[in-house]
Amino acid sequence: GVQKQARDGKRLSDLKQYQTALENYAGSHGGFYPSMTSETSAESLCAYFGMNQCAADPKSGENVCMSGVCNYFYQSNGSGSGTSTASQFVLYSRLEKKSGYWVYCSNGSSGAVSGSAVFTSGNCPV
Repeated sequence: GVQKQARDGKRLSDLKQYQTALENYAGSHGGFYPSMTSETSAESLCAYFGMNQCAADPKSGENVCMSGVCNYFYQSNGSGSGTSTASQFVLYSRLEKKSGYWVYCSNGSSGAVSGSAVFTSGNCPV
């Protein structure tokens, strides 16, 4: 119980760091984010931020999160292929303590969504 809650807290903190890095990226790319139109591991964004290593889920790749395999995810609109053409994104992580995802959106919204949530075109589900 307590360890799951602590790991979920780390997930929220890590996603917030990704959100900050994405805002910094957009600040130097005309207000646009890296475009990844299909679900992508958030760690793959490291290269765009000029970082060698990004935060990984404390149970990355393990099937212990309530809605499936633990990982951090990124999805956006735009033309895809990592081009700086996305105007909106969603960052999300599955949780251990409760079912569903925690989501951070490019519009500043954040919150929990159900495990059946579908993420498309960087549209914010919260």
